[in-house]
Amino acid sequence: MAVTYLLAGSYALAADEGVQMLALDHRTGRLNRVCGHRGIENPSYVISNAPGNLAFAVSETDAGSVVALQVDVQRQELRQVAMQETGGSAPCHLCLDEAGSWLYAANYGSGHISRFRVELHTGRLELTDVVRHIGRGPNPRRQASAHPHSVWMRPSAGQPSVVVAADLGMDALVWYRSDDARFERMAAWPCPPGSGPRHVAFHPSGRWMYVVGELTSSLSVFTLDATSGSPRQQDLSTLGPDVDGPSMPALDNTAADIHLHPNGRFLYVSNRGDDSIATFRMEADGTVTWLGRTECGGRTPRNFAVLPSGDFLVCANQGSDEVAVLRIGPSGEPTFTGYTYRMSRPTSLWVLA
Repeated sequence: MAVTYLLAGSYALAADEGVQMLALDHRTGRLNRVCGHRGIENPSYVISNAPGNLAFAVSETDAGSVVALQVDVQRQELRQVAMQETGGSAPCHLCLDEAGSWLYAANYGSGHISRFRVELHTGRLELTDVVRHIGRGPNPRRQASAHPHSVWMRPSAGQPSVVVAADLGMDALVWYRSDDARFERMAAWPCPPGSGPRHVAFHPSGRWMYVVGELTSSLSVFTLDATSGSPRQQDLSTLGPDVDGPSMPALDNTAADIHLHPNGRFLYVSNRGDDSIATFRMEADGTVTWLGRTECGGRTPRNFAVLPSGDFLVCANQGSDEVAVLRIGPSGEPTFTGYTYRMSRPTSLWVLA
């Protein structure tokens, strides 16, 4: 693959080009703008469906909404086709089911999870469910109430759809069963107190889940096939073994995003403050081993994407107004190439099919 296309979201005024399509040239390692879209305030998180013809962006505002965009790579076009309020405030994360017919939003500000039915041909959105989380954590500044920061589809393997919401305010992973007739809460798993779960990644086998604790710069490993006892089997720092464990808040750093390498052998976490990408080796039992951390190519790496080819990691550095390109070598550790793309306050990256 000579070129990979990505969607980038940002904190932007509606008059600005807050969503952009970018192209990474694998031969040169450079990122270039393809096209952009204006008209959405704070499109801080953007995803697409599997075919890549429809994208969805949050509008992270008090009157939260989701916007559907038609994507045409050949024509170099992003066109708005639908908009729907979320029923909550400050939506900051989205996910789609495998068929692309159900969309879920995490409303960080109000503590709600929203579910939408998606019309596959037009992108029209119908809000069908809004569920509120109630709870708090020990951090009085960040955890005075529920704040779901992300929502994810558990790999189904032919099973009914299951959704998990990582709630930073509650220190909990809240599980939902979702089908055409219902969206109902199943369980809530506790995370380390004060950790503030933010983002999640699933092992390719579907047996393990990896959770970033924003507030303590921590990584927790959960087993998904436990029949008894605690499903949490490992906690460690995203800053390395020389830093005290996840029970001690890292005051100058907050962990943010998490992704696995396509080969399933490595896991990456971004650190804001330390401004680094931490690399872990995946072990056969689902646990991880620290390998090291490298510079992210800018400041405040809020979000990143590992390309399907496995040779590049592209990082949205919100604090330095740039998207940085890192090359992944045989060791699994990324290295900053020196190439960046200038973009005002980039906050998310999504690889188009």
